Amino acid sequence: MDALIQQLNTKLHQWQPDIAEQVRQYIVEIIELVDQDALDISS
Repeated sequence: MDALIQQLNTKLHQWQPDIAEQVRQYIVEIIELVDQDALDISS
């Protein structure tokens, strides 16, 4: 997980600000869905 976070952090700094903000919003939405058990990510 730490490697994923590090890679995401690097990418967020490389991308254009509007793209980085959009990705941040997607991640927030995904986390909220998982917290609500509304997203099935189990295999």
